[in-house]
Amino acid sequence: MKTVLKISLALSAVVAILILGVTIEGNRQIARQEVTPAEQNAPGQFFTIEGRTLHVIILGDPKADPTGAPIVLVHGFSAAGAATWMPWAEKLHTTGRSVIIPDMLGFGHSERVAQPGEHYSIAARGRQVLGLIDALGVANFDIVGESFGGAVTAQVSLSAPERVRKAIFMDAQIYPQPIPLQGIAKVPYLGRAISWNTMGGGPFSFANQRCKASGNCSWLDLTKIAGTVDTFQAITRTDRGDKEFYKRVPEIKTPSLVIWGGNDTIVPVANGDRLARELKTQFILINAAGHVPYLEQPDKVAERVLSFFK
Repeated sequence: MKTVLKISLALSAVVAILILGVTIEGNRQIARQEVTPAEQNAPGQFFTIEGRTLHVIILGDPKADPTGAPIVLVHGFSAAGAATWMPWAEKLHTTGRSVIIPDMLGFGHSERVAQPGEHYSIAARGRQVLGLIDALGVANFDIVGESFGGAVTAQVSLSAPERVRKAIFMDAQIYPQPIPLQGIAKVPYLGRAISWNTMGGGPFSFANQRCKASGNCSWLDLTKIAGTVDTFQAITRTDRGDKEFYKRVPEIKTPSLVIWGGNDTIVPVANGDRLARELKTQFILINAAGHVPYLEQPDKVAERVLSFFK
């Protein structure tokens, strides 16, 4: 019995030391890395919407799209923001379509706000996207929302149905599901370190994994913008309204299409099937693709998107 107790205490001590090490190193790296101003090297334009500075990349002339409506791309939950759509968005633009790619508040080159609040709710993000489109003088548009951007796309479709010509939901994170480490992410200091490791510039983050897989490490520069991890913490602590928002999906009347990566391990394929049924629309499964199918099967996804918007 004493031996078992000693082993347990030894293991607990090792775990405590590991947690302390992760916490100290993560916070040290945040202080060392996150020093870049949000506007530095920004490729697009800046607008003030609802008192916040938002960045948007524009391909072509939104007022001169040959179909009469540009395509708006709404990114998912990633520090890189709109940069995640590039260079795939060029495939849409080379066909003659104009493309609007906003950085949502707290991501990409848009302003970092380290305080929780309504500005991070789904409703507010929908208003912010519409505010950017208004600032560009655009009336009607097509829209694509990927991952959490799918929830924002749903909000935009509900808020301005007369302006959204068609909508595509790509691996959309709309229905409630457990989020790994969400509770730990709220713990002071340790939560910051976990957020840095998984969502910021840490070794397990989406930007870092993409860097290793593709050799394109430009996204990592955006994780070094001052306030990035504290912004993630603020978003985590905000009631975004997503616990009830999914109930409004059947209210969407915009002509829609659902596209999903067949190997998505982040948002289950079953969620895509459910979304298509509730929208009463077609469900397209992209084989050999995960949560971000436009990066893994770019030509196939571009063809599907352009065909639907044609």
